[in-house]
Amino acid sequence: ELDLRRQETTKEEYEPVVGEEEGIVRSSQRKTEYFKGSAGGAAGVPGTQSNVTGVPGYPQAGGGQGSSDYTREEVITNYEINKELSHTSSMPGEVKKISISVILDGEFSPEKIQSIKQVVASGVGIREERGDSVVVESFNFDKTYMEEEAEASKLRDTREFRNLLIKAGAIILVVLIVSLFTLSMARHARVIRTAARKVKETQGKIPSPEPAEKGGAGKEEVVPAESIDMLRRQVVDIANKNPEKIARVIKGLVTGG
Repeated sequence: ELDLRRQETTKEEYEPVVGEEEGIVRSSQRKTEYFKGSAGGAAGVPGTQSNVTGVPGYPQAGGGQGSSDYTREEVITNYEINKELSHTSSMPGEVKKISISVILDGEFSPEKIQSIKQVVASGVGIREERGDSVVVESFNFDKTYMEEEAEASKLRDTREFRNLLIKAGAIILVVLIVSLFTLSMARHARVIRTAARKVKETQGKIPSPEPAEKGGAGKEEVVPAESIDMLRRQVVDIANKNPEKIARVIKGLVTGG
């Protein structure tokens, strides 16, 4: 609990001077009255006062009998005092009271609860004279929802892991297929290059179908380069359409079968 009020207090205190039995004299005033003369007989205007016994009369000028003295003294003394002036200003937000409640999961002995209470009170600065209080209770929490949530989270993690494995397997399968396809294309390309090289080696040297002359070898006919290029393109086209057949032909040429 916070006190959000802003307060300002001005206080003046007065007290006697310490160490002085009668105090330090600040000012003193003395007044003395003195009268001396002779008393006269009864005189004055006739009336009640002069006729009533026991009522004093006023002295009158003129002959009288006896004498009288009158003295009066008045003393006024002012002493110094201590004066203390204090001004206090408090900002809003002052703690008026602290109340803390602590709930523990499980069953604890009274001694353990009291020990925890003392630790909490010492940690937050509990002051009993201010009205602060600390309450510590213990009981078993209902963890059904937390257990269900943990199980659901476990199932989600398992499902996500399975999906991740499926995606990884699919990626690996695609990589294998691409690799096999690449190897197959490379093998077919080698077969085509070998066939083309065989054709190039034999270009311009195709035997003539005319019969050989007596006593001599047959003539060789030079084939035009355009025909050789056309033949090469045909071989490449056949190899692209049916690479397995070309491979068997080349294998037969190599093995002589």
